[in-house]
Order: sequence, then structure tokens, then C-alpha cells
Amino acid sequence: MLKQEDIIQTYIALLVNRIQDLNGQAIDICNLYNCLTFDVIGDLVFGESFGSLEDTTLHVSFLLL
Repeated sequence: MLKQEDIIQTYIALLVNRIQDLNGQAIDICNLYNCLTFDVIGDLVFGESFGSLEDTTLHVSFLLL
């Protein structure tokens, strides 16, 4: 788990940046946590992020295969 800490910290920092970018606007924290989870798991399992935190959209098209 220690070897993956840097990967996870990268996505945590991106999550914090997304929240700060909203400047006090209402947010759907559940969606943001789901995006975080998708990106972390994507990176740990497939070696690349799904990019969910970048546009705060869950990219689940791979689940439909």
C-alpha cells in the first residue's frame, strides 16, 4: 500500500483543487468522491486515470462492454 500512496495523494490533491475551484458554490460531494474512486482505481488497476476528476463526470462506458 505504501508504494501506491503517491498515486492516491495525487488524486486527493486534485479533489481538493476541484473543491477550491468551486469558490463556495454548492457541490455534489458524493459525485466528487465517486470520481476520486474511479480515478484512483483506474490508475491502480489499469495504469491510467479515467479523467473523472478533471471534468467531474463519471466515465463508465467501459462497464457497458
